[in-house]
Amino acid sequence: MAETLYTFDTEYSADCCEYNENIQILATGTYQVNKLDPESESPETERLGRIYLHKINLDGDTLKCDVIAREESPAVLDMKWNMKEQILGSVNAGGELVIYNYSCDKENIEISNKNNISEGLALALEWNCDNEKIIVSDSKGKIHVINFTESNTVALAEFAGHGYEAWTCCFSATDQNIVFSGGDDCRCTA
Repeated sequence: MAETLYTFDTEYSADCCEYNENIQILATGTYQVNKLDPESESPETERLGRIYLHKINLDGDTLKCDVIAREESPAVLDMKWNMKEQILGSVNAGGELVIYNYSCDKENIEISNKNNISEGLALALEWNCDNEKIIVSDSKGKIHVINFTESNTVALAEFAGHGYEAWTCCFSATDQNIVFSGGDDCRCTA
């Protein structure tokens, strides 16, 4: 029988969690959609988000989780740790790819790079096996391939992979020149 070991109120809806076992940090991304004029037929909205970092300590059967950081952001739709470095990549409702550096000394994340990737919402991201490239999908059905260095991100390619939102993307595990994506048009593209 499963047992709940820890609960935490994220205030906004939690939609992604990523654990980095090397530094024992759990990152949680959240979002909140607020209608600015609820009486309007098609109201404008704001999409708020937040990233929480939890330090995870497991001692035998005892689990200890401490919130060590909280970072405000447009609605966070996906995030992944770069397992080669202490770097967290995040995509958000502002169409941005944001790269955070994690500092063990400060137990915090700081933005090292932020790029507007899409005119729509940036929905998903994934690092390649070498952690040198990032793929991002968006609400316009586009797929973006970005080259990553410690100090910079550079767009390498962009293509229209879907007629609707592209909700997921990844690099092939056997050939880093092949990418896959899936979207609301019921297509898986390579």
